[in-house]
Amino acid sequence: MRKRHWLACLLSMWLSAVGGQAIAQPPPAGIPNNLGNPDLTGMMPPPYSGNYGPNPPQQYGGMPAGYPPGANAWPNITPYGPPVDETSNQNGLWFNRQLTGGKKYYFSLEGLIGNTTRPSNFIGDPQANTIDIFTEPGGTGQFIDHNQQFFEQVAVPTGTPHRSLIGSGTGGTGGTGGTGTGTGTTTATDFPIFLGQSTGSITDRLSSGGMRATWGWTNPDSSGVEASGWFIGPSSAKFFLGDQRQFNSTLFGLNPDLEVDRLHAYAGLPLSGADTDGDGLPGMVMPFDIYYRLQYSTQSGGANLDWITTPIIDKPGFMMRAMYGARYMAIRETFQFDGADSGLGYTINLPGSGVGGTGTGGGTGTTTGTSNGFLSPAGATSLEPLINLSIMQSLLSSSVTTQLAGPEAGFRFDIGGERFKIWTTSKLGLLANVSARNLSGYNIGDAYYFNTNPAVPGLTTMPRNNPAATKFAHQDTTTALSPLFEQSIFGKAKLFQYVPVLKKSKILSNADFQAGYTVIVVGNVYRPSQDIDWQAYPISPLLRDKRGSFITSNYSFGMSWEY
Repeated sequence: MRKRHWLACLLSMWLSAVGGQAIAQPPPAGIPNNLGNPDLTGMMPPPYSGNYGPNPPQQYGGMPAGYPPGANAWPNITPYGPPVDETSNQNGLWFNRQLTGGKKYYFSLEGLIGNTTRPSNFIGDPQANTIDIFTEPGGTGQFIDHNQQFFEQVAVPTGTPHRSLIGSGTGGTGGTGGTGTGTGTTTATDFPIFLGQSTGSITDRLSSGGMRATWGWTNPDSSGVEASGWFIGPSSAKFFLGDQRQFNSTLFGLNPDLEVDRLHAYAGLPLSGADTDGDGLPGMVMPFDIYYRLQYSTQSGGANLDWITTPIIDKPGFMMRAMYGARYMAIRETFQFDGADSGLGYTINLPGSGVGGTGTGGGTGTTTGTSNGFLSPAGATSLEPLINLSIMQSLLSSSVTTQLAGPEAGFRFDIGGERFKIWTTSKLGLLANVSARNLSGYNIGDAYYFNTNPAVPGLTTMPRNNPAATKFAHQDTTTALSPLFEQSIFGKAKLFQYVPVLKKSKILSNADFQAGYTVIVVGNVYRPSQDIDWQAYPISPLLRDKRGSFITSNYSFGMSWEY
């Protein structure tokens, strides 16, 4: 196949102006004439190609005779030829296609409905205070952890109930017909108290609106250039345990109308570190019985510039082209944990059963004694209106700003015609990733362990509810490579001209309605809830090198114009 793009040569106009002559000659039968064809390019396939052309202009007005170097007088030198002239040989037959016209520009403006997938990870150290069977020190009961991972007891002074004590059932009475004493036993069971949570508990979607603008042009040979920019606004979702009436987010305290029955062992925060609560298990679990909250927020945006090649496949109603270019993308995400605790101890009474003793004067007793299981703050009945509680509020905030830039390449497939078209693009990229991370907070640790008996040696007591003394802050900036994949599908049709009111508008009557869906997956990205090393005071939480995937998608609706 031979393709010749016509050049705008002014030689013929110069010849006309000076009165020169150009005489077309048929192909010679013998000796080739290369004076009119300086580059010796034949216009016919071998063996019929010959070097022929009109005689060159003579010397005139001080100008040298002959054609300038590189000028071809054959097949023509007019500047008004078609931009693209294609000649191809298919199965021995020659075909010629000429494409006329200039660039076709287009512009689209779309509204986006974006959705970002939040990471799913456990909040805290999953290895802290884990055990299958635990027997309460000094007690007769035990619990078996079948489904819950965190059962926590907080050591308090002697004589004060622990936050998770196992109670024993009372024995049954003697059998009828005699006197006797029953033997009491306790039935072991699971009881959820101060359980660890995960970001999977956040059920709200991270959805928000945004915009995208696209501008570009298409050449007569279907190649072109396209530039696009988009953003999805901030969105947030949260998980909350507690009674909203119990906590004032401005004063960080309890409302005056709080009653005891509104306190509950809502959740726990497992932390790495020493056995500060004296239960023989690694780490500790911070309790929260006023409220417990997780919140996640995200926003993103980007731009790309792509070159589109001439068609690889070009058939009626179907076209396949390659794309390559550059992309920039920015991601801003924040994770926040906060909770409040009353400082009260808790008692757990599990259901118990007793078997009646053998009567001395009669039959065997069968009476069963029971005690109901319950969870409530110890000594709460003597605390009203709870103005002397040792309330502690804890906070941790983690944020990541990710900027990505690099090359991308892919393919574009077009189906349809001028009035209705569907196209899809698939792109892969390898982007430089610069991530700036910040971690800060206060009161993350065990404010009870100074009561541990025996005391944990070598540890500094964490002051209770003292943000100034327990605050921490860490920053880090790293650079890495992140792979990117983008898949999109769009469709457009001339629909506005059928709407009675809109078709009267000159702007809308020439516009196409456009809709689509796009999904972007970026790997090797820091997510703010995943890169935390949950350490207890005095170390406090640290940043760790753990990365995941960022996935965002959007539905788009808008208009496009060609001009």
